[in-house]
Amino acid sequence: MEAAVDFFRQGGSAFFVWGAFGVTFLPMLAEVAQ
Repeated sequence: MEAAVDFFRQGGSAFFVWGAFGVTFLPMLAEVAQ
């Protein structure tokens, strides 16, 4: 988790990584929730 925080502090691609993470997992969570 600390590594993720350091990476996030650097900015830039961290935003892209979290965006990709959300796009990948949100639909999966929505499917499980139904």
